[in-house]
Amino acid sequence: MTPSAVFSLPTLHELNRRGIDHLAHAARHRTEPPLSLIGSVRHELLASTPASRHRAAARPFLLLDLEFHNARWWQTIVHHPERQIRKPPLIPAFPRSAALPLTRATLIAAWRAVCADPRSARILMGFDETLVELFVNLPVTAIDPIAHHAHPHLRPRWADHPAFWRAMLRAANQEETQELSLIDVEGIQLLTSEILIARSTANPLQRPRDRIGHPPPRLSE
Repeated sequence: MTPSAVFSLPTLHELNRRGIDHLAHAARHRTEPPLSLIGSVRHELLASTPASRHRAAARPFLLLDLEFHNARWWQTIVHHPERQIRKPPLIPAFPRSAALPLTRATLIAAWRAVCADPRSARILMGFDETLVELFVNLPVTAIDPIAHHAHPHLRPRWADHPAFWRAMLRAANQEETQELSLIDVEGIQLLTSEILIARSTANPLQRPRDRIGHPPPRLSE
């Protein structure tokens, strides 16, 4: 099936903005946020404005993750959704009222991205390469049922890298355009590293260090 519209970066940015908005809302209104990431960057989230969150969202990659590096999980959720793989214990990052529509929108964006440009989609969305064929063949009618089962698994990408989020939010809050450009470079490095790690897992003879020389640098705290 051909997508009804060509995938565009503004679509990606809107998904990112919605995700960051939900994180900021949790920082403001939940004394015990569901993610340690929110506590780690609470100051930056509380200092953010709609304009600064819009700037933070304008990255050339998706800031949300939906098990996109877990091919086995996706095979199960697509072909046997009633037997979805559960990670013990999974605490949803977003409330259901926010996670369900955001998961659906993320799935539609992923489907359109793959149909428009499979190679770019791997970087934009952080896909495992085996998911490209799965999404190309995914009927649009499957999106709602998958979203219903998968929405608890929607997470901020790199939730275990608070330094990345802190630097990104801080640069957006302070309108530091050059710093945001550097953050874009690190994000692409992180995504590329994840793809190489996934590939080396499938082929132990090809290790990420052999391909890129050294792991990507971490932003300073």
